[in-house]
Amino acid sequence: MKGQAPTLGRHPGPGLAGESKNYHPKIWQSAFTTAGLDYRTCIDGMHALRHTFASTILAGGVTIRELAEYLGRKDPRFTLRVYTHMLPSSRNRARAAIDDVTALLTASDQLAA
Repeated sequence: MKGQAPTLGRHPGPGLAGESKNYHPKIWQSAFTTAGLDYRTCIDGMHALRHTFASTILAGGVTIRELAEYLGRKDPRFTLRVYTHMLPSSRNRARAAIDDVTALLTASDQLAA
């Protein structure tokens, strides 16, 4: 219809679009058809899109357990093995936590003196 955005396939319902069994055939492949492209398995960009999604939300602070759930994995161990190199280092946070405690202890000692 004029003035309306085209649909890329039937939406599977609330909370279900992200599941690969729904997203891939109902949204992703349908987008190829709508764009007039030939869909070809393994070079369709889905794998790259999935990794981009995962690395982006990890950088935003989502936990491995949450990411595994978002990716449809029941066990987060596989997700951890794949994406562990993407996790932000906790060294700076650990140093900051120790510095904060040290500063509190130093301030407390100075007040007591």
